[in-house]
Amino acid sequence: MTTKKARHTKGQFSLKTTALLILLVFFIGAGTTLMYYSFYTITHMTIYDIQLKTMDANHIRFDAGANLNFGALPAAGAIAKKEINLANTKDVPIEVDITITGTVSPFIQLEENNFILQPGETKKLPIYAIIPLKFNKLEEFSGEAKIRLVRI
Repeated sequence: MTTKKARHTKGQFSLKTTALLILLVFFIGAGTTLMYYSFYTITHMTIYDIQLKTMDANHIRFDAGANLNFGALPAAGAIAKKEINLANTKDVPIEVDITITGTVSPFIQLEENNFILQPGETKKLPIYAIIPLKFNKLEEFSGEAKIRLVRI
């Protein structure tokens, strides 16, 4: 009885070696992509909780804290303003992108969005809570403001 040995000619890889090379290329690509998006593109993300409560016209409460809680506002025609201080401490320009989510989003207006901060530039960004004149519900609203700083 004779046994045959597998012959490998120069330049051919086994199935196991080919699979390992494919996996290696995949993990190098995935790692490079992760590093690019984690460390290069998005420089910072901050999430603020937003709270707002509508009340009858005889009452008003305003939250003067450092967050985006607008407190309680009259249910019709009220306007409240908060400011966020932004600063670019990087040596490259960054784009500021703000997304408002949740039940509070129809009442929140940004004075500016999707703008560029140059290196060393600072900006106070006004954010308004505006209750429409014909709004008559007494409710609590909540959501988030996601502020994303992206290198450009």
